[in-house]
Amino acid sequence: MKRRAKLYHLNDEGTWIDKGTGWVDIDNFHLVMDSEDEEGKQLLHNPISFAPDYYQREGDTLIIWTDADTQIDMAFSFLTAEGASEIWRRLQNCRQCRLGSVGPGIVEQEMPPATLDGLPALLQHIQSHSAPLAKTPLIAKLVSDNYIPKLLQIFAMCEDVENVEGLTLLFNIFKEFFMLNEMPLLEVLLNDANILGVIGALEYDPTVAGRVEHRKFLTETATFREIIPVNSPHILSLIHQNYRIAYIKDTVLPRVLDEATFGRLNAMLLYNNATILSFLLKDGVFLQELFKRLHGPDHEQFEAQKPELLKLLLELCQLTKGVHPRLAESFFQVLANNNLYETMGLCLIDVNTAIRMSSTEILLTNLAYDATIMRKMLIDQEDAALFSLLATRVVMEPDMGIQAQLVDIVRILVDCDKANEAFLNLFYGNFAGKIFLPITSISLKREALNAGLSRFPLASICCILDLLCFCLTAHGIRVRDFVLKHDLVARALMLLEHSSKHVALGGLRVLRSFIGQGDTMAANHVMQRFHFRPLFALMDRIGSRDNLLNSALMDVFELLMTANMRVLIEHVLENYPPAKLVTGPLASSNVYPVQSPFWPELYQRLRQKAESADSGTVPPNLPLTPTTPPAVAIRAPVVGVEGGPMMDILHDGLGSASDIADLVAMSAGEGSFGPNMEGTGPAPMLNMGGDNVPHPEPNPLDDLGGYSGDDEDEMGLQEANAPLSAAATATTTATTPPPTTQPTTTTAAAAAAAAAVDDELTNAPMEVTTGPAHPLSPPCHHRRPRHHGGCGQVWWWWRRGAGVQCAH
Repeated sequence: MKRRAKLYHLNDEGTWIDKGTGWVDIDNFHLVMDSEDEEGKQLLHNPISFAPDYYQREGDTLIIWTDADTQIDMAFSFLTAEGASEIWRRLQNCRQCRLGSVGPGIVEQEMPPATLDGLPALLQHIQSHSAPLAKTPLIAKLVSDNYIPKLLQIFAMCEDVENVEGLTLLFNIFKEFFMLNEMPLLEVLLNDANILGVIGALEYDPTVAGRVEHRKFLTETATFREIIPVNSPHILSLIHQNYRIAYIKDTVLPRVLDEATFGRLNAMLLYNNATILSFLLKDGVFLQELFKRLHGPDHEQFEAQKPELLKLLLELCQLTKGVHPRLAESFFQVLANNNLYETMGLCLIDVNTAIRMSSTEILLTNLAYDATIMRKMLIDQEDAALFSLLATRVVMEPDMGIQAQLVDIVRILVDCDKANEAFLNLFYGNFAGKIFLPITSISLKREALNAGLSRFPLASICCILDLLCFCLTAHGIRVRDFVLKHDLVARALMLLEHSSKHVALGGLRVLRSFIGQGDTMAANHVMQRFHFRPLFALMDRIGSRDNLLNSALMDVFELLMTANMRVLIEHVLENYPPAKLVTGPLASSNVYPVQSPFWPELYQRLRQKAESADSGTVPPNLPLTPTTPPAVAIRAPVVGVEGGPMMDILHDGLGSASDIADLVAMSAGEGSFGPNMEGTGPAPMLNMGGDNVPHPEPNPLDDLGGYSGDDEDEMGLQEANAPLSAAATATTTATTPPPTTQPTTTTAAAAAAAAAVDDELTNAPMEVTTGPAHPLSPPCHHRRPRHHGGCGQVWWWWRRGAGVQCAH
């Protein structure tokens, strides 16, 4: 294999002079260097010297010697240390071969003659000299004495007379040639003069029933079509050689090639690919003619050739796999400068399926290497026509295979970090709504569900669901806001009702990805909308069947325990007990007894997980029969305000005068929630220790998980995402009656009163009063508001001294 290097000469002043860059190889005991800039020009062609210490290795990338004829010091400076090591190894092997040094303990034997009678001895000789040190003189003998052409003549004679024994021996001999895995021998086997004869000998595999006619396929079926002429015989020969190497590697000898030989053949392919790409970039005419026929002024006269032209462009893009990154980058930049992406965009709307498929594969090959070029083009395009077209085709493409590739294109484009903030803004601001249309069209009404699903094929919906899961994993808060705005989680969970398991699994993955963000607002949304209800409804429908859907459901709760999502675990424990533990009437309509036989064990594990962190936050064991044991309410004395529901407040040394002023003002009727904070009805607020998010009062839940309301109002999300202006929230105990008259304390007076008692509150003793409590009230060991699982109210959890419990 040739290696890239620079050639230097040492002048009389002791300075190294650059003589050019090229490819170094060893050919027939000659050290050869072909110029990289001028095809056909050789910078060096010297016979290998066998004098001791003639060549010297310095550092990792240098080979230095003194020319015997000119007495000029020369040096190769290789691009990589691997290249220098390979040329050095081959150089030493050639020197040992010519000097007859085959290694200690190995006796050099005479090669058997290349005759029909000598085939058994030749096969035995090759097999006995396959060791690394012994095969070097064997390779030199095979190459220098033209053994391969002589053996091919014997093969033609055996085939004419149908000599099965001779054909079998020749198959084994040529198989051993490939297993020797030496580049000089492989180059002789794969050249244009010998390749068809070698493949013919490999047709007679004794382990295969019947003969596979590989030569007939290569000469008659696999025809070479030169759509655009290549003005280089050398490049044409490399193209043919690449195809034949790939055919031998993948079709003729896939069962017998070991990993080393397989890698050697791949290395030959990569070298040929790099040579072909370098020629195309330097030539320039070939690529210009290609794009001229695709989208030039006269492209209509080449319309019949368009599928073939796209296949040619696709093959050129695939040549970049494995080549040097600089060469691949230069090639793709040239394609972009020739309006590649605009051309592919027009091909995406072509009526010919083959044209659309080729264009998507070309885009995928480009993006798999580097998506930066296309992202920059999409951002710089004024009307964003290509992005809009791509988003439309993702949804409207009728071919499912092409649609899956288009979704992969979008996935690669949006798989970027904060450095591409402008691109993500463009995506979510203008085109995400189009791409996720199959999900937003899912109705939240059960009776309209089938009508919404009928607008798009199920395979299309599943592809878009996978893309949404990827965005939830990769983009965090940005995609969370988009999901909340369009209520995508609730719409995806409607698919759990579908009879197709893969569709239901798609909706389940969306919920798992959404809660997997570990975001407080996401957790609030899941609890507020009771998004776990459809999961348990599906679990009950599955029953005792142990299938993929049931395993996926279990995995969601395993995620809660693995990620230690305390808030969601407590929500599940409070609202979804096993049905066998429910012995009386339910304490709340929000509680859903789960019938699944798999749930009790997992429920117990969730309880143990919560208890291991803080045993005081776990709801008590069921049954859930309503009882009225005495509860403990906390009242803090506040100057100027007597009694009232707003006195059940928390002051843990963290409250400020302004916070208390807001609470006092609300209790006096001046806050935005003053009148609503009284009475015993459900409180209109839910705050789980994160952002303050007001929500509408809960509606009765149906058996699908509680989705109700019209589609157009998007389940009240406009109101649900509005910012909360109050500094804190509070609620009443269920047994405290509302006052008959509201105090007339003004905001200024409330602020003054709060400032006056700020110090007093810090040291004031807590007054403990008793009253009826809810049976699900846990001991209070938190200082954040919680949505009460039983009565639907918002109540405060406290941490102030020993034995202090919730007011409920």
